Amino acid sequence: MLNNISWAGYVKSIALIILVYYTTVFILYYRVEILRLISKKRLVSIQGHAVNTGDQIAASDPELFPVVHLLMGELQQLLHQTALLSNSKPVLVDQLEKILTSHQGLAHTAFIPAINKFLIEESSKQCFIHFSEEEVSALWKGSE
Repeated sequence: MLNNISWAGYVKSIALIILVYYTTVFILYYRVEILRLISKKRLVSIQGHAVNTGDQIAASDPELFPVVHLLMGELQQLLHQTALLSNSKPVLVDQLEKILTSHQGLAHTAFIPAINKFLIEESSKQCFIHFSEEEVSALWKGSE
């Protein structure tokens, strides 16, 4: 026998399907912003740890991996945008300082050499803007 479904049940089912669909689309579309909000909350505790101990935060800290991943994505996006717009080096430096300021909790971690190397290599490949090790290190210091 067929079970009859009421209009109320039908509307609830459709509403649930639409809610799940748009929630999924929202999460996929705004995932960088969502990760940024999550990482800022974690970044506060990471900065407090760095300031309290004065030691370099271990690269094996699992809380840092999403933050580093987010930073690398932002840097990749910025370099791609710079290449498309043919921005100059001073413009890129200003934008890099803004990004690095928002991730200042990573300034005293073991990830810095890898991030600096990424910036040097990718900026020369994508934007044809060359940085030295000293310039990239100064970006971190300038954003403090």
